[in-house]
Amino acid sequence: MHDWALDEEGTDAVIAHALDLDIIFFDTANGYSAGTSEAYLGKALRKHASRDRAVMACAVYVTKGDLSSKAIHREIDGMLRRLATDYLDLYIIHRFDYGTPIEETMEALNELVKAGKVRALGASVMYATSFRTCRKSPRTTVGTL
Repeated sequence: MHDWALDEEGTDAVIAHALDLDIIFFDTANGYSAGTSEAYLGKALRKHASRDRAVMACAVYVTKGDLSSKAIHREIDGMLRRLATDYLDLYIIHRFDYGTPIEETMEALNELVKAGKVRALGASVMYATSFRTCRKSPRTTVGTL
């Protein structure tokens, strides 16, 4: 997808070397190289390490619309399939979605933890106060800061 992105063979070599150096935290996302980042990472980790030796984090971008419950569940299932694992150590929402009620997003994330698909949750590229200081706005369900 990008000139600087590694192919499957290159990814395998980098992951093997990282594990040899005791690097165990790997972060990817559903939007990186159209999902091949997850597929290549999952394959390399299966080849070179037991699942409990690696910490896998994935950021879910608002790639297919929003952070609705439906989108969150669809994206985690795709990530787990591409990574060939039953769970993520860390699932990160990568933008605040002002168009979906925060309660819906948070309930969907909680369901993933309860189901064992995700061990921990995170958020990036947003203000932490977004989760507590939203006020109603005529243009969105949740509001603006």
